[in-house]
Amino acid sequence: MTIARPAESAYDEASPEIRALIDQVVSELQGLPDWTQRPAVLVEMVDALDLAMNDAESEEEQAEAGEGGEEAAGGEEDEMEEADGFAEIVTFYVGAALERLEEQEITGPEQVAFYLLSCHPEHLEAAQAWLEQPGNEERFLKFVEANPDYDAILELVEDYYEAISGEDED
Repeated sequence: MTIARPAESAYDEASPEIRALIDQVVSELQGLPDWTQRPAVLVEMVDALDLAMNDAESEEEQAEAGEGGEEAAGGEEDEMEEADGFAEIVTFYVGAALERLEEQEITGPEQVAFYLLSCHPEHLEAAQAWLEQPGNEERFLKFVEANPDYDAILELVEDYYEAISGEDED
């Protein structure tokens, strides 16, 4: 499936520090022969984002405790907001990295897996079009089943997209 160039650039919106990180990931991706080897790099990027976000939250909690502040008991709602915030960050980074790869078409399940995590509607449309082709959804589901780390990321992002599109309302 053909991938349209994103109308708006996530990369251009990023700070110089974030661009440097994205450029590093893109360089690693470009150094690999094909998409069968690329998922590990992108999952590693998401893991690093998760670690950085958790470290930042821990520092914030420690600062609040040091100032005599009490930890708010927000419970499940706070966890959902944190998950949505993390999913938004993931889609931004993945979208910016894919944008920089400037690929012309989706050719396999490993590739479509990450286009489904992009912040760019053009990437999502190309991924959906690829999945609609005979046999492709089965190939994708086989990839997801074989990659539990990716499956967890996909679930997080799907929940985020449902929440922002209003489909989450009961």
